[in-house]
Amino acid sequence: MRIEHLAYMMTDPVAAAKWYCQHLGFRVVRGMNEYPFGHFLADSSGSVMIEIYRRNEVPVPDYASMDPLQLHLAFVCEDIDGTVEKLLAAGATMAGEITV
Repeated sequence: MRIEHLAYMMTDPVAAAKWYCQHLGFRVVRGMNEYPFGHFLADSSGSVMIEIYRRNEVPVPDYASMDPLQLHLAFVCEDIDGTVEKLLAAGATMAGEITV
């Protein structure tokens, strides 16, 4: 058994999918431009995806108020400082300290 995807509900999954592709190098494997706007995004390995979507019958979690110990998405990159600088300039926010 292996993981196919992990899902996050978001307020604007279409905009989030564009941001993830533009700034994190993800690619859309499947995308819907109508409700529930589900987008399956693959990382550069192509072996794991995240799904982002919106469902009106339940509230979108307040991810910004969650401690990263509760929920987080972790990445591997070669240039941590450069990547952090690039992502902050693109509108990302820091949720805590980076540990390696």
